[in-house]
Amino acid sequence: MSAEEEAVAGHDAGVAGALDELTRRWRRRWPTRLIPGFDPGSAREAARILVLTQSPARSTAVGGAAAVCGEGNDNATARAIVDARRDAGLRRDQYLRWNAIPWPTEGTPRAGEAAEAREALEELVAALPQLRAIVAVGAVARRAVSQLAAGRGDIPIFFAPHPSPASPVPRDVKHREAVLAFAAASAAALGDDKGTS
Repeated sequence: MSAEEEAVAGHDAGVAGALDELTRRWRRRWPTRLIPGFDPGSAREAARILVLTQSPARSTAVGGAAAVCGEGNDNATARAIVDARRDAGLRRDQYLRWNAIPWPTEGTPRAGEAAEAREALEELVAALPQLRAIVAVGAVARRAVSQLAAGRGDIPIFFAPHPSPASPVPRDVKHREAVLAFAAASAAALGDDKGTS
């Protein structure tokens, strides 16, 4: 059984961790907002790389309380992130994907939403004791991480354009920049322990 399969099996067997507790806490704090769970096939609490996007896609929200922010999501952003991390040689079980705003938003989040979500991002980073690098995907994640970094200069941050089809940046350029960001984060966080996809 691969490390990825073991992680999923352990999560499915009811092994709860700090991230599951965070999810429960956030759902109590924001009871009217959908907060998805964390990808059981990801590194979860052992993540050395955190990949942040803007917010959960509407297609994720359809899953309700069973929704998960991860590679199994059927949307263009999830597929683009999977392609980029694979091309960078990063395994799914070596990173954690999450959102700067942990609930679905309508378009670009309002400033108040971003400020409200900052507390959740700080709690998430605190729950990742092995975190060594962050990849911010898109402008919303970049702003959130930049504000977070003001208090934490010890974690290198890498930036990639959002892979949204609505972006005017050509898809091949967005992919190449995302691969470079993943590869740089991987080198910073994992060194020679990159493994294979």
